[in-house]
Amino acid sequence: MNTTEQSFADFYVLDKPVSANFVISCSGLFRDQLGSSRGISNETDRQHLMKLRAQADGLITGGNTARVENYSASTARNTYVFTQKSLQDGLKRLTFTSRESIIDIFGLLAKRHSKTLIEAGPSLLRQFLDSHVVDTLFLTVTHRAEDCVCSALEIHENLPSKAASDLLGIPADYRRTALVLSGTCLTRLDFGEPSLSS
Repeated sequence: MNTTEQSFADFYVLDKPVSANFVISCSGLFRDQLGSSRGISNETDRQHLMKLRAQADGLITGGNTARVENYSASTARNTYVFTQKSLQDGLKRLTFTSRESIIDIFGLLAKRHSKTLIEAGPSLLRQFLDSHVVDTLFLTVTHRAEDCVCSALEIHENLPSKAASDLLGIPADYRRTALVLSGTCLTRLDFGEPSLSS
């Protein structure tokens, strides 16, 4: 699509109850040697994440992501962590046992928060997508000079990439908006009405 000022501004809006953000390299990597997404991310992706996070009043992540990325409590939003382990003060622990319990948890969170952002690893995010509790997925595809064998335009035309679709199990029914910014592909996938509000 042609990028206009309006479409660019709309791209960053959290206008659905539950959104998720995920970054992957064009070669399919989603974490660096330390297990963090920092080595996969870039400045464009980080700015994108901050714009999304600033709009959320609830944040959801997994235990491994919270530990590796050093999540801490925020006065701006409640942070929920799906984990069996203990957490530092201020972070709220959640657990689930089935798809039905995931739906129940997100139903309760919807009563507390108008805009929730998920920042989780692929395994947990895939379970959320499988449970149809995610309204919008923001997918960033970055280019790493050491392993990039394609152009940003090629990736833009084929988003979401097969690597991302296979990794996350992205549902086939979505509306796509994609932008290329500073050689980084930003894609927004809208899945329609969430099951928890139907």
